[in-house]
Amino acid sequence: GVADILSGHELDEGEVILLFQPAEETGKGALGVIGDPAFNKLVPDYAFALHNIPGYPANSIIIKDGCFASASAGMECFFYGKISHAAEPEKGSNPALAVSRIIQALYDLNKSYGSGTFLTVVHVDIGEKAYGTSPGQAVLRCTLRSTDNSAMSKLAAEAQNIVSNISLDHELTNEINIVEEFPALMNDPDSVKIVIDSAKDVGMEVIGMGSPFPWSEDFSHFLKTIPGCIFGLGAGKDHPKLHQPEYDFPNEIIDGGVKIFFNILKRISG
Repeated sequence: GVADILSGHELDEGEVILLFQPAEETGKGALGVIGDPAFNKLVPDYAFALHNIPGYPANSIIIKDGCFASASAGMECFFYGKISHAAEPEKGSNPALAVSRIIQALYDLNKSYGSGTFLTVVHVDIGEKAYGTSPGQAVLRCTLRSTDNSAMSKLAAEAQNIVSNISLDHELTNEINIVEEFPALMNDPDSVKIVIDSAKDVGMEVIGMGSPFPWSEDFSHFLKTIPGCIFGLGAGKDHPKLHQPEYDFPNEIIDGGVKIFFNILKRISG
């Protein structure tokens, strides 16, 4: 939509890069773009993005200085013991007890942080569906989140120490991988003002956020080196929430998204 308008309306100055965001859910899209030699030839002065947000009036602009959305990462932990017959568990090394202790310790770790920093256990798999076998392997996966990048690093380090120390207590070897990393999404105050002024120019309601969203966005990788911001575009107060089975993108807000983007471009180039 923005490209279509630009084709018939030249800006006073400057060039526009239109990025169709790839692979956002895994966090690999932004890193892939940033690592592409073609992108590195470009030196953007600003970067702007939007995300539709159910629960807010349609076509309203939801925005915040500083942290807009949380940092997050996946932590996958593999445990290796020794398989034995279920009738002789003492001859093996079953990771079940270690994993249960680790889960409790990880949730206890949450208590030492404020409400914006926490982890969630999302997947556990121990052994096989074989009643004659005491398992020798397990996997545990968690999601770590924080509105502060330094707190995120501290949480990850402490969580990994818990996994390693309890594994050692139970004579297990372990492997820990940190995957799908998203930094906290930090909006530039000057860019936030551009969005607010642009929204007011076209009569769009502006809603200031009290606290960051707990989800993550890989646009954060761009904002580590390029001044800019992401803002929400209201999808409707009663619209189904993101990632719910009933969710369906409301096409009627597309025009609002086009309008705010184009007005941002006019304000910058003017």
